[in-house]
Amino acid sequence: MQWAKYVVCIGAVLGIFTTVFMALLGAARILTGCSRERMLPPIFAWVSKSRQTPYVATITIGLIGGGIALFSEFAELSDMISIGTLLVFFFVAVGLLWFRCNVRGKTSFKSQCLLLLHTVAIVGFAM
Repeated sequence: MQWAKYVVCIGAVLGIFTTVFMALLGAARILTGCSRERMLPPIFAWVSKSRQTPYVATITIGLIGGGIALFSEFAELSDMISIGTLLVFFFVAVGLLWFRCNVRGKTSFKSQCLLLLHTVAIVGFAM
């Protein structure tokens, strides 16, 4: 049964690599999208002609992430990743609530009460 710890270790390392690479690629695509919408400089929207990938955004995100990883301790990195993931889920949830209550064209009293109830619940659970 000694071999099982090596299988688990290899699986964990491969899972970490996959997560990091997908996060970097996702961040590069977000950076490219923001650049196309003129929220960031247009250099981040440059796309490779041969591969059709946003190479400037990918290199930039890789350098920033590598720099942070190089000068941070593992415990700090894991805390930053956890906080970042929670913030992303929080903003998605708030955006969905806002969309449901305000963007449909007509805002009813029931929708406003529902938004208030959810906001109180989110703040209450966050404490």
